[in-house]
Amino acid sequence: LGGNEAMRRTRLPAIMGDAAQRILTKTQAQCNGKFLIDEDVLIEAGQKDFEQYASEPGADLLPDIFL
Repeated sequence: LGGNEAMRRTRLPAIMGDAAQRILTKTQAQCNGKFLIDEDVLIEAGQKDFEQYASEPGADLLPDIFL
């Protein structure tokens, strides 16, 4: 789905792990009833550089396809 261009812009699994770590360190009240997206969780935590999560360095990440 999306061909070679989409594959070039895919995310590494580490983005989910890092977001999960941030979520698990919050209180229930901070997360209850929210729809959490990995990239949004990390942005809220102050993350600005997402290149480390790109399958190909320098490529922009595709939006999450499961939304």
